[in-house]
Amino acid sequence: MLVPAVALSLFVSVAVAQQMLPQEVHTGDLIQGYVPVGAFVITRGHLAYVEQRAVINPGMPSAMVPAIVDLTRLPPATRDKVEAECAAIKITTGGCWVKLQGWVQQIDDRFGLIATDIEFLPSREGQR
Repeated sequence: MLVPAVALSLFVSVAVAQQMLPQEVHTGDLIQGYVPVGAFVITRGHLAYVEQRAVINPGMPSAMVPAIVDLTRLPPATRDKVEAECAAIKITTGGCWVKLQGWVQQIDDRFGLIATDIEFLPSREGQR
């Protein structure tokens, strides 16, 4: 039988762990503000590194204004890989497909993502 204090501690630990699991969201929902600021999420899409900034859209081409992706929490080697593999010209030429994990934030008056992890995907797998 669990002692009440141990049971409570176990319950709190499980509750905290569940809160830290990222929720999978559609990139379009992130861009349109349907995902609350502060949410921990995973999303897929087309990432373009253009003019010293990373942005993500649900697909390419897309009529949506892309979400800004802050890469500063990623390791330097990963940021360098994003710059090299996801380089784009005016968002429409180049870029790469990714699965991103991070925290939803307002960045420059738009919804964006503070990236904590990135997975590079083959071709258009990011559009699932």
